[in-house]
Formats: sequence, structure tokens, C-alpha cells
Amino acid sequence: MRYRYRNGVGTPERRPAAQLKFAAAVIVVLCIAGPAMGKAWNAATRRIITPPTGSTDSGTMVVPSAVVFNPGDSTASFPVHFYIGTFYADTQYVSSLAKNDSATVVFDTWPALQRGSQTARCSTALVADESTANDRITRTFNVRVRDVGVDSIYRPRGIIDSGSSITPQARVTNYSTGTQSFYAKFRVGNSYLDSQYVFNLSSGSSTTVSFNTWRADTCGTFTASCTLSLANDQVVGNNKKQNSCTVLKIYRDASTMRIVGPKGVVDSGTVLTPQAVVRNYGNTAETFPVIFTIGPDYTDTMQVTSLAPQDSQLVTFAYWTAVAPGTFAVRCSTAQPGDTSASNNWASDSVEVVASSYDVGVTRLIAPKGVVDSGAVFSPQAMVRNHGNTAASFPVIFRIGAAYADTMQISGLAPQDSQLVTFAYWHAGPGGVLTTRCSTALAIDTLASNDAATDSVQVIVRLYDVGAIRVIALPDTADSGNLYVPQAIVRNLGSEPMSFPVRMTIGAYSDTKQVNNLPAGDSWAVTFAVWTASGRGSAAAVCSTMALDDRDSTNDLALKTIFQRVRDVGAEMINVPTGNVTQGTVVSPSATLENFGNSSDNFPVVFHIGTFYSDIQYTNGLSVTFRPCTLAVMGSFTMKCSTAMSGDRIRSNDAVIDSIRVVSSGIDAGDLPGTPRAVTLSTSGSSVFSGSATIVYGLPKRTPVRLEVYDACGRPVQTLASGVGEPGYHTAVWHCTGADGRALPGGAYFVRLTTDGLTLTSKVVKLK
Repeated sequence: MRYRYRNGVGTPERRPAAQLKFAAAVIVVLCIAGPAMGKAWNAATRRIITPPTGSTDSGTMVVPSAVVFNPGDSTASFPVHFYIGTFYADTQYVSSLAKNDSATVVFDTWPALQRGSQTARCSTALVADESTANDRITRTFNVRVRDVGVDSIYRPRGIIDSGSSITPQARVTNYSTGTQSFYAKFRVGNSYLDSQYVFNLSSGSSTTVSFNTWRADTCGTFTASCTLSLANDQVVGNNKKQNSCTVLKIYRDASTMRIVGPKGVVDSGTVLTPQAVVRNYGNTAETFPVIFTIGPDYTDTMQVTSLAPQDSQLVTFAYWTAVAPGTFAVRCSTAQPGDTSASNNWASDSVEVVASSYDVGVTRLIAPKGVVDSGAVFSPQAMVRNHGNTAASFPVIFRIGAAYADTMQISGLAPQDSQLVTFAYWHAGPGGVLTTRCSTALAIDTLASNDAATDSVQVIVRLYDVGAIRVIALPDTADSGNLYVPQAIVRNLGSEPMSFPVRMTIGAYSDTKQVNNLPAGDSWAVTFAVWTASGRGSAAAVCSTMALDDRDSTNDLALKTIFQRVRDVGAEMINVPTGNVTQGTVVSPSATLENFGNSSDNFPVVFHIGTFYSDIQYTNGLSVTFRPCTLAVMGSFTMKCSTAMSGDRIRSNDAVIDSIRVVSSGIDAGDLPGTPRAVTLSTSGSSVFSGSATIVYGLPKRTPVRLEVYDACGRPVQTLASGVGEPGYHTAVWHCTGADGRALPGGAYFVRLTTDGLTLTSKVVKLK
């Protein structure tokens, strides 16, 4: 008897609730009455049918099944459980199985996804079972995976010198659950093919496969690919890897452009870092040593690694200490193996080491001097000079009477150079004649007689004088729209307490506060009403005291210049792509931006094309170019470029929206309506041809135009158009001939369109 408890769509059939309740009641009665009636109850699992012993391929849809048996002496109904590992469990119900009869039970489908050794268990669950020893059967089987893959191609790749002999190599891995043997096939372009047999590669192991030598005789860019062939490979997506290599004639030329330092005159004992600029004038990235010498005692070598063609690099060498006085030759040279031009390998200069002399002093006092009003505010100033032959850093002290002293630090004052030193504010007082003195304090000064200068100032006491000292609590830069609470420090410079109004103005903003009974000599911080920064550009915050009996109006005003910053950027125009674009074209989207604010900002810009392309770039300029995009799907698509600067005041100008139409690569120039919005270049039909190629180019305006064809080594072979082009779409047919009319061999060629300020390039391939 065979039980397939299935409904019409292949899922386990579920018993109605009433039938299950009845069956449960029958089982309970039998459990109670069975022994009394002398009946023997027993349900057993005889064998597991599926999954079978041995190996099962990963991904197989397995339908578990087992044979159960009733060895008792009465008809029995009971559930049967089936388990595979810890990840599969199903229960089916066997109804009314006669004594000494068996049944095949089929369970829910299990996808064999868990690789390796697995255990299947089937067991009966008769409630009144009097012998449980035969309830369960187990089976062990293996889920097998067959999969090998190419991890990477080691060689060839990158730039290869023409004529080189290369041993192609690829790294492969056995991802199977067992040992595998398979073929590896390697191709380079259309001219090289080789196969190697990988024997008994163990599970999880990798190996590097080397192929027969390939000679790079032909210039151009070639695709290198490695493909694996394993019978019944279950993951074919990793069977192939490919990259590209470019064969060209390499010339090497590493040059020393200039010596940055040391040179000129330096102090004895100075520690300097030798530096020089080198350049790669060759056509491929190069690694080479650079040697730097100073006199007979200093030599250091640094390695420049992978310097790009036509690129320069600043090379920094080990420290050099200028010890002995004298003039020393400085020389830097490159030592590139195979250098084709030795004349530019080195550069030379000289450095003079002199003994240090330290002498600084005060040449004169600038302020204060003469007669000043009591309470007036001055910035003491003095002129100092470095009389030595070595740059010097030193403190300068200014004293006025016994109550004022301030120190300023001078850093790196050059030999024979002078500097005006400004000190902290001095409030003129007390009354009388006060001595002013300024002095330098260089610890290693060799001549002390010129270190100090003295003068005097007479302070006249004024009875009633208040003044605005300074504006505080306002930033140097205020963002438009933000709220600020202006404050100012005012001071009673007279001899009596005073009450007076204080006014703060910032453009159209004005507020007045009253200061009452400010003691003589005291200061007060006046807080004004909230000011909203609403303009743009510079604004003057002016605080003024307005005492009626003030006898010195020169100190009544304090001013602070505030820059009102407006942060507002937006997208103005999408430059690339525009209009109709040929399917498969790779474009680098670009857009023109506008800074409507009045300060430089660095901000993100987002570019979308339909739903298949999105990129974000950060810029502080007015144009931005995004990562390349391949327009692979035909149709019309919406493009959106938008700025996303935090704190942008006006969001309405952030985005610009445009659209493009991606058309078939086989479209005719006559099928493109109107005038393009930008210069375009494409082929009519496939870019791979055997007889002739039709080139389609579009001009948005009347402009000088030149259409040329170059071979893979960059040599011009034919001019298709030259002159002034009219707006619209144009075609040019190239029959794969050179300027002399002779047919050119098959391979890759490049069509270059040059207009006023723009160059576009498209690749075409002639079949051999």
C-alpha cells in the first residue's frame, strides 16, 4: 500500500478538524481498551527510500519518502515524522494501516542546499505503541557541489612593451565539495589560444595556471580571458575572467627638473630637508632611484615608485645638518635603468653655510608720546630690528609707568629686517608724566646696548568722559537669517560716576539702552535687542555713547565690521548628456552650477538619469563632472541635477531637470530631427565593420570642425572632414584606407572629432 497524502497542487493534504478529533478519540479508546482486549499495538519504520544513499547534487529538489509497517495485530492510524539535519522537518498521517501491512509515505519537497554530509531520520509516533525500538530509521548521505572558478588573471595586464614575451597566468579555485580535474583555456585577442589541464585540485584549494608564451608583437589594446571547463559545473557564473592589456612601444626618460633646497645662504647648525622635483618624460609609469648629494659628505637615495607618464613628483630626502661654514655643491640625479636621454638626468646648485650672529634691538617708540587725555585708549607701538645675520624669534616688552606692561612674541624676523610691534590697549592714566620703555629679550643676544629705547607721555586728567570700548558677542561672519544678541563694552573714563544712553546700529537696525551710575574707571557690558542678519556683504556694527557732558567724543564710538554671509547654491544647466545619444555611449555627466550666495562653499551635488544612474560629487566650483555612465537602454529618460548643501537659504533654485533620448546605434543622420544641443559623435550601425564605417556627428552651431582617424598607436591615418561645419547632423564614410588611398589592416581605430574648444573620440574595429 502506498500513501501519498497530497492535494491537487502537490502540497500536503490537511485532514478536516472533525476527522482529526474522531481519530484522536479512537486512539484514546484503543489505548485504554486495547490491553483489556489483548491487542498488540506497534508501528515501525522499515526503510528510507529518499534521499538515497551516496551523493545528491546541490540544488536538487528532493522528495523525502519512507516505508512504514504495522507489525501489530490491529489496524492502526498514526503520524510519521521526517527530519533532515536541523533545517528540515515534516509530518504526514497514515490512516487505517492494516496489521502486517506497509505503506510508502511521501513528504514535502526539500531543496538540497546545505552542502556536505547530512543525516535523514524517519520515525513513527503511534500513541499506544508497545514497542518503540523499531520506530526510527536513519540514513547518512552527502550533498555534493561541483564548481570551479577563475579568481583573477595575473598576466598579461596593464601596459606591455612591444616585442615582450609574456607567460599568461591565471589563479583558479576548486569551490566543489570534492577533488576536481578540468581544462583551463586562455585567450589574448584573436591571435592567441592555449589550454592547460588542471589535475586533481582538492576541494577549497587554489592554484596558479601558467600557459604557453605569448609574444606581444602588435600594438593595440587586447582582451585577455581565462575560461574553465568542468562537466556538470553547477555555478557557471565564475567560470570566466577577463581584463585588458595595451601593447605599445615604451620609451623611458626620468629627469631631475630642479632642486628645491637647500640652496642660497643658510646658518651653521641649521637642520634642513633636501628636496628636488623629478619628472617622468616617458610614456609608461616608471620606478627608479633618485640620488641627492651635498658636498663630499652627504649622499641619500630615495625610490620613486610608479610615477605616471608626464607626471612630476617632489622627492624628500634624509635630514642634512649645515655644520662647517663654506660653499657646497648640491646635485640631484635620477638613475633609471634603460633611460633613453641621460642629458636631463641631473640638476645642480650650491648652498653657502655661514656662522650665525644674533643681535636684535628697539630702534624707536611710536606711541604713546606727547600729551594725551586721561582715559584715552591707545595701542602702544614700537619698531624693532634684527641686526644679526640669522632669523630670530624673541619677546618684546613695553612698559608705561608702573601700571602697564605687555609682552609680544616676534617669530622668525629675517636678518636686517624691521617690524612694527603693536601691544595691548592702554587706557591713559594716571595723570602726570609717565616713562615709556620698550626692550627686546633675546637670550643669546650678542649686543645688549641697543636692546631698549625710552620716552615719556603726559596724561591730562578729564573729569567727564565715557566711551565705547569695543563691540562684542557678534561674530566676524554672520549667516543671513540667524539671530544674534549684540553687546558692547562701555567705560567711564572720567573721575565721577555717570549715567548715559548707549546706542547700537547695524545698517537699518538700531537700539538704545541706558547705563546708570557707572562708577569712574568701571566698564559695563551693554546688551541690546536681538538683531536678525538679513542683508548680504559687509555691515558695520557701531556702538556709541551719548553722554551730554562728555568732554572727549573721540572715544565715543566702537566699530566692528561683520560679514553677512548668504549661503545659496543651485544647479543652472545640465551640459552632458543632452539631446539624442546613441545606445551604448559612455558619457560623463556634467552640469553648470551657480553660487547665488556671497561666500565660497564646498557642497554635494547629485545627478540622476532615470532610475538606473545616480552619483554624488563634492565641489566648491561652478561646474561638476560625475562618474561615467553607459547608456545601454533605449528610450527617453529624465535627468535631474541638484545641489544638497546644508544651510542653503533658497531651496527653489537647487535643481535643474532635463531629458535625453537614447537611440539605436544604427540610426541614420537623416533620422535625427533638428539641431543637437551639444556636439555628438557616433557610428551609424555597428562600430565593428568589414567594408566601410559611417560616422555620424552633430553640431549645435556653426563652428570649425576636423574629423580624423588614428590607429591604435596614436598615428593619424586619414582626414574625413576639415573646415567650417554648419549646425545639424552630418555623415562621413570611411572605407578603411589611409591618406595615400591604400587599404589599412584590420584592428582597432579611433575617430576623433575636434571642434572649437571640444574633442570627442569614438572607437571602431575593422574585421580582418
